[in-house]
Amino acid sequence: MSFEEVFYTCGGCKLFTKCSRKGTPSVVFLAGMGDSCETWKEVQNRIAQITTTFSYDRVGVGRSDTISSPRTCHDLVQELAELLRHVSVEMPFMHSRHYIHHDEPEIVIEEIEMMIKGIAK
Repeated sequence: MSFEEVFYTCGGCKLFTKCSRKGTPSVVFLAGMGDSCETWKEVQNRIAQITTTFSYDRVGVGRSDTISSPRTCHDLVQELAELLRHVSVEMPFMHSRHYIHHDEPEIVIEEIEMMIKGIAK
């Protein structure tokens, strides 16, 4: 399977993305805090054989840039929305995430889910 591995700039930071393109639905993989997109490597490779997939390294993780200023959960949602627009991942989306952070507010998880479904802008 062939993947597009590209860096995109969001909020002044270069973020590493990994995308395959093979129809819809598009499956968006979200790694937990501190994990890179490599966490999903085996699963993403398998799913990419049948449909479009997308994963990325968050700011300060894996191959993405680091920054010194603090980040919020809302920053993560905005970052993901911007990346999905840059990469032109086709809707509809499905998402797969593993444990993000035990203190993450439920509203942020809902925000991510709504954005992935294409409801939130």
